[in-house]
Amino acid sequence: MPILHIKIQTPEIIINKIMVQTVQAKEIDLRYLIENFELRLIEDQNFFPEWQVDLPEITDLEKQLLDKVRAGFINLLNYPPLLGLS
Repeated sequence: MPILHIKIQTPEIIINKIMVQTVQAKEIDLRYLIENFELRLIEDQNFFPEWQVDLPEITDLEKQLLDKVRAGFINLLNYPPLLGLS
């Protein structure tokens, strides 16, 4: 079973001392990382410019469709469906 090692530094701990907590990967989800490690969505289009070099132009319709897909994806990240609870 894979183990995810997470280093957590809390304000109560003296500087240069870090508490290490081992948590199983199955116990971690995106919401946990957002709430506990301030993981956040970066919307800066220049964040990874190397991914955008020498790409073909897309049409306005393709841009609109991609914007809808992106909005749906972000919505699912923020509000995941409640599966298997019926």
